[in-house]
Amino acid sequence: MVQLFILLLGIWTSDSFSNGKLSGSVHDSETKEALIGVNVLVVETSQGAVSDIDGDFSIPKIEAGIYTVKLSYVGYKDILVSDVIIKPNRITQLPVELLSSPIEGEGVTVTAGYFANTDKQAISSVSFNNEEIRRSPGAGGEISRVLQSLAGVASTGESSQDIFVRGGSANEINFYIDNIAIPSIKHFEMLNGTSNGPIGLVNTELVREIEFSTGGFGAQYGYVLSGVGDIKYREANKERFLGNIDMSMAGFGGTFEIPDVDHKGSWLISGRRSYLDIIADAINAGGAPRYSDIQGKYHRKLGKSDEIIILGVAGASHFGNDEEDATELGTLQIVDVNHSQATIGANWQHIWGSLGYSNTSISFTRSDDNTSDFNLDTQDKSFDFDIVQDELTLRQVSFLKFNKEWNVTFGAETKWQQGDFSYDFTATRNTEGVIDPAVSINQEISGVQSAGFISVGYAPFTNLSLNLGGRINHNSFNNQLSVEPRFAAKYDLTTKWNVHAALGWYHQRLPMYFLSQSEANRKLDETQARHIIIGSDYMLTESTKLTVEFFDKYYTSVPVLPADSLYASPQFVPDAFDFLESLEARGTASSRGVDIMIQKKLAENFYGGINLSFYRARYTDHLGVERNRIMDVQSLFSVIGGYRPNKNWEFSARWSYLGSRPYTPANETQSLAYNSLILDNSKYNEERLPAFHSLYVRFDRRFFFNKITFVTFMEIWNAYNRTNDLGIYFNKTDQKIDDLPGFTFLPIGGFKLEF
Repeated sequence: MVQLFILLLGIWTSDSFSNGKLSGSVHDSETKEALIGVNVLVVETSQGAVSDIDGDFSIPKIEAGIYTVKLSYVGYKDILVSDVIIKPNRITQLPVELLSSPIEGEGVTVTAGYFANTDKQAISSVSFNNEEIRRSPGAGGEISRVLQSLAGVASTGESSQDIFVRGGSANEINFYIDNIAIPSIKHFEMLNGTSNGPIGLVNTELVREIEFSTGGFGAQYGYVLSGVGDIKYREANKERFLGNIDMSMAGFGGTFEIPDVDHKGSWLISGRRSYLDIIADAINAGGAPRYSDIQGKYHRKLGKSDEIIILGVAGASHFGNDEEDATELGTLQIVDVNHSQATIGANWQHIWGSLGYSNTSISFTRSDDNTSDFNLDTQDKSFDFDIVQDELTLRQVSFLKFNKEWNVTFGAETKWQQGDFSYDFTATRNTEGVIDPAVSINQEISGVQSAGFISVGYAPFTNLSLNLGGRINHNSFNNQLSVEPRFAAKYDLTTKWNVHAALGWYHQRLPMYFLSQSEANRKLDETQARHIIIGSDYMLTESTKLTVEFFDKYYTSVPVLPADSLYASPQFVPDAFDFLESLEARGTASSRGVDIMIQKKLAENFYGGINLSFYRARYTDHLGVERNRIMDVQSLFSVIGGYRPNKNWEFSARWSYLGSRPYTPANETQSLAYNSLILDNSKYNEERLPAFHSLYVRFDRRFFFNKITFVTFMEIWNAYNRTNDLGIYFNKTDQKIDDLPGFTFLPIGGFKLEF
């Protein structure tokens, strides 16, 4: 079918390659001030340009292909931008930020190479551009699946998009898109923040880059314990209409760029619909999952110093099975899960000349959960949810640079949340073998979280930078203040080698689902996590960087069950999905280890990376017993490599290893007696699943026609067809404890047609 489509394209297009155009803008990476007179060179050609008074540049008539662009400017570090794809009859947008150089002198050139933003990025952070996300083997174009291959980031396998940062929970991560808060980037999300599906809400066709931090992040980020994802959507071109249609694992859809009539603003719009329900059997979904989403960005300049962004992201997901699915799997449970989420927001950026900038955003999110579970054994619903949650966020972040030594980042953030909770649990026997009484809740709760923050940067020497700041939070649910001091330092031993460290405190409360269960839960102290990070970066080559970081994350005020709950599950409460109306904030937890990462950017025709982690993640339960957290996998390893022999072909592969994940074995005697999974809590999280490992291979093929680019790819997941066990369950049909399998050998393909 693909071959026929390519043949048809060849018939109504010319064999000759037409040219494309490169347009972009150059700004100071700290102050966002436009830079005039920057030299821009397409390395593989003799073509170039110089940025104008607004920092804009344009290079027309570049032959279609893949290039590296070099930017140089007096007083700033030269940088190299790889993966710049010039497409026939299209405009490639390239916004670039340059980092000022502390070294001055006539004839002196300082090069940052392919890691241009290393000095300005936070400690424990890594960034990916759009092309790196798109081509990542085993990711299927999904951001969360790209992040799962990083050092310190674990997953539960291909069937979920959850990521667990340095032993933390799936709900310990926040995301922002263009300074606009996005409560979740997941389809198929559950009320405790975990996911039941492999697809995310963000369409990576719109993503320009993501910077992801696994710890030690600055005071401008809060309400979260483990990680922050800062996503930037690209701007649509302002010259003419462009579009593409595509199909991949994520589904099929289209993206369109629409300029304003006066060419001062533009719209970037996309829509997608999945076909997961069609391939449900192949991916062991146990039912028919499906999703759809629509998202867009409007960008407009309001003069030289101001611009506005309007962002909309909305999606809906559904999972359902039937009696045949439930009987075949052996759960004898028919589930119907419906989740929707929509965020609308706006961000205004004002540039204070060479002094700095301010970003001010407002956003509103509504999510709706409709979930029910019908038990074929009892012919009754086990539970039924109908929950609507609203969130209104105001956020302001400003940066001022007074001179080469001093700068300050400051701002405030306020988040109003409301939830209308209606749910029922029938009386059932839980996994501990105890009968849980019927529960029915119907109530509305609301509250406000507010924060102010400031960070002062000081560089007393050209090779030393310090940052000291803090954040003060107020939570109206418990009417408490929390203080979060933050500190970071970086010292350049040589031009290639630095050492760095960070120390910080972070707070996060339980999800609204738990707060709805009782007034007492709303009054709990917030969980606190203290981060200590010590590390080093070393540039092995201009395009290859080695990072080693030791981390220590210690949690206090963790919610636990009362001490007299002798027969209850000793689970780590923030990971739970239970009715828990009585909790106490007296638990502790820790996560300690080392992350090792080698990043090889695309230079010439090869790219790759090696990511390795060793860590332990433990907690104390309500009885004071120390136990393994669910993602105490102890070791992580992934190796990625890609080869691009020319502009038409690309080959890549990834091998991932996830250490033995803890689990609680079943009490087989009681499970058979009660016809349900009953766990042996005397061995809670003491046994381990077999290690998870899998090979992903991928190839990409580009066709540059006269006015059209056609890109197709093929991936094979679990290439050597290993059976990876994701957990256990009680098979009621076969009356035995069964392993829950992950994906089997799975080929995935897709294409994109750009016009």
